[in-house]
Amino acid sequence: PFYQGIFRSNVLIAELEGREFISEEETARKELIAEAKFLRSWSFFNLIQLFGDVPMPLKPAITAEEAQLPRTPIADVYQQIILDLQEAETNLPSDKRSATQIGRPIQATAKFLLAKVYLTMAGLPLQDSSAMTLAESKLQEVIGLEDTSQGYSLLASYEDAIRVDNNDERIFAIQQTQSTASQGTAFGHVWGSANRLNNPGLGQTHGGFTEDFYNSFDATDTRRDVTMSYSYVDRDGVTRTYKDDNYPERHGIYQNKYIDIDQEAVNGDPDMIVYRYSDALLMAAEIENSLNGPTITAYNYLNRVRFRALASDAPAGMTQTEFAEYIYEERFKELSFEFQEIYDIRRLGKVEEVLSQHPENITWSPPNTAYNTNFNLWPLPVSEVRANPNITENNPGW
Repeated sequence: PFYQGIFRSNVLIAELEGREFISEEETARKELIAEAKFLRSWSFFNLIQLFGDVPMPLKPAITAEEAQLPRTPIADVYQQIILDLQEAETNLPSDKRSATQIGRPIQATAKFLLAKVYLTMAGLPLQDSSAMTLAESKLQEVIGLEDTSQGYSLLASYEDAIRVDNNDERIFAIQQTQSTASQGTAFGHVWGSANRLNNPGLGQTHGGFTEDFYNSFDATDTRRDVTMSYSYVDRDGVTRTYKDDNYPERHGIYQNKYIDIDQEAVNGDPDMIVYRYSDALLMAAEIENSLNGPTITAYNYLNRVRFRALASDAPAGMTQTEFAEYIYEERFKELSFEFQEIYDIRRLGKVEEVLSQHPENITWSPPNTAYNTNFNLWPLPVSEVRANPNITENNPGW
């Protein structure tokens, strides 16, 4: 899907660049190019975090040979991502979109993603020492627009932030709807609770949370039960509670963020959340701690997120290392199932740590996966390697 998005973006850019219109049409032309470059940069950003060096097509391929590009080093792809986002930031609309264009990016969306790109560059594998300051500067531009028509807000209710599509906290989400064929999500089915949805046979239970994670939340923390279904009533009126006869321990605790009771297999209504403003506040806390230690400013960003969730304030007096670890764990509590976990684990060098945790809860065969350095990246799909003579080898260990 990422390369499909890149191809479509490249087609639009190639068709519209070099042309000139008049008045409002010229503004629309620039905005469309900027939107395409935003989506292209977001796609490349995901690809390099997952696979490392990847081919970087910047124009639509006309022949098979033109599509067979060699892999481009991560650092070079990052530079293209930055260029795309800087142009998007300049030419996207400054104000939030109207109802007919809801969900599409604005300047603040590009600013946020650029800040996240810089923050990721500061971590593994690049460890660019200059990127953290760039992340701070760009993120402060986003925070400076809070509660305006050009920015985002922290909603009073965590549940509303998750359940209400296109709310003022949503920075970017993949739009879904049942009203148009093939435009819904399968999340509520594939990752859903067993026998919970109205249509029989749905809820594939493809993974769940550990009980340790569930118990790590304050009892008052509203995020816990919005995120996880520890107990629920199924479509037959039976209450299922984790580890009872109808809710096997090996499934883990089912996710609760993506629930559409009347959906069929692949037409769920809930938008797929990618970025929210609470992420920006947690990033700000992480950046401040990295640059200046656990200052009052860093605590304020963190505690705003916790206060909204009715959780207690973070413990005072943490060291810089302790605060960094606390933020890392807080991001799981706030952002689980929002496509941030694997990227945080990798940029912070925690792949080995994560694989070593809770082997007793992994009941499939083999019972546990020992860490190997090749797990820091996914392998390129074998079909892509075989089809492209300019890709001569896969990632190390694959």
